[in-house]
Amino acid sequence: MKQTVGFAITAALALLACGGPEGVSPGPDLYMPAPTRPKIVLHNVEEAFDARHIKILKANLSNDFTFYFKAEDVGARVNGYVIPVSWTEAEMRRAAGHLFDRASRCSMGIDYREIPDPGSGANTFRANEVYLTFFVFVDEYSGYEVDYGYCNFEFESYAGEEGERWWRLTAWEDFTTTEPPPGGDQLKDNTLGRILARYYN
Repeated sequence: MKQTVGFAITAALALLACGGPEGVSPGPDLYMPAPTRPKIVLHNVEEAFDARHIKILKANLSNDFTFYFKAEDVGARVNGYVIPVSWTEAEMRRAAGHLFDRASRCSMGIDYREIPDPGSGANTFRANEVYLTFFVFVDEYSGYEVDYGYCNFEFESYAGEEGERWWRLTAWEDFTTTEPPPGGDQLKDNTLGRILARYYN
């Protein structure tokens, strides 16, 4: 479900000089809801992957953002790339940018709608065990999927355009997988991190 109240992404990005990611110049047709709640940040991240738009993703990540791979993936070799324990914000954007450029299409679903709002005066927030699905289509007939498991997310607040409290993502922990089909296990090694790592180089 799309948020009904949106604003030009340029307004969000102009604000990033106040401690957020470095500013960029998006096109005039890009819109996203103001990240006034953690759940809206996840909506925007979902939209970034669905629209394959790296600037929307960047606008919702902190400079010190960290993506943590699933423990079982660390050390695995994917397309010649050895998966580390974690990625920085720049490394996450690199992999996501390559995916957006190369994939036929992709779709992410984050079950953010029931996430509560942070308490009054809270500057950080954590959402645990948030169900996530991810599908990447290499071409019309093949691709990768994640449809089982969850992710944990951490957020921090920062000053918005007129001093209001906005939020951005500081940590993303992957615990996803693909549920094996009955009688088979050929898909069990897929995770969000493994799929993203395929596009790092």
